[in-house]
Amino acid sequence: HGGFATLRSRLGWKELNAGTDAGAPSGGRTRPHSSTPCVDTRPSTTGGKINNAARGHAAFNKMAGKSYSYAGKWALITGASAGLGVEFARQLAARGAHLILVARREERLRALAQELKSRYSVESEVLVADLSQRESSEQVFQAVQALHREVRVLVNNAGFGIYGKLDETPAARNQEMLMVNVVAAASLTRLFLPAMVEARDGVIMNVSSTSAFQSVPFMANYGASKAFVLALTEGVWAENRESGVRALAVCPGPVETEFFEVMGSGEPFPLRKDTAENVVASALRAVDHNRNYIIPGPVLNYLMANATRFAPRAWVTRITARMLKPRGGKGG
Repeated sequence: HGGFATLRSRLGWKELNAGTDAGAPSGGRTRPHSSTPCVDTRPSTTGGKINNAARGHAAFNKMAGKSYSYAGKWALITGASAGLGVEFARQLAARGAHLILVARREERLRALAQELKSRYSVESEVLVADLSQRESSEQVFQAVQALHREVRVLVNNAGFGIYGKLDETPAARNQEMLMVNVVAAASLTRLFLPAMVEARDGVIMNVSSTSAFQSVPFMANYGASKAFVLALTEGVWAENRESGVRALAVCPGPVETEFFEVMGSGEPFPLRKDTAENVVASALRAVDHNRNYIIPGPVLNYLMANATRFAPRAWVTRITARMLKPRGGKGG
């Protein structure tokens, strides 16, 4: 019993039973294990120095619950011409951040830049880029260096989905989606992270999805791409507990954006759509608490995302296939 009590104490039993962190921000839910890491914070017996685990624990505690200051810092947002990208730009500008807006549609970016300047008196740079192209991430990085801007906040928001049976969707379109959703997010994270680590200051927000938590029939490649984003972000978060850099995977359910139009789906999806305003506000609150991921919106989003914890994966996947099956199509 003594050993069990010690283990229970170290794991934070109350938080685990509650299903969320005790300090989880409103508007979203976080994994039970994303509470304060269980590390030994006692001084080392060698020379009275604090060991590495203790330093990591102290750094985590210092960041957790401490509001991140965006004022005067440069934030780069991909997919900034619509949807969540526009809302990230507005809410970060409201917090005093200067913006580097990246997307393909230059007209929209310039209109947004003008809006942000008028409303919030912040500077904006516009970079037109197609992130589905192989060299685009490096080109964006080099363009930022040429502007002499130090990016302290990176929002990998660009992404899209494809709806239908995998073998019936265009191969080229699938390749483009993987380049945007996976390669660009990973590449830009790798390119901008070292300067953040050196400065011991930075935030990376990668937009994932509730689709990251389970297989998604009829959106198979999309779900897989978002699972990659979630895993990448959690890894970066864990690696940088001592560096002062925060990393957050934003995992919304359906959101009121252009996503479904771009995907070409007229099918009704079973979950109520959230607003872009709520998703971004929840993400920024989660950054303040140094969470590694957040599922904004209704409780049902959280329950659906974590269904495979309570039921066999094959069963959950078949149920999902029935929910998302195209009308008149063949499916699981």
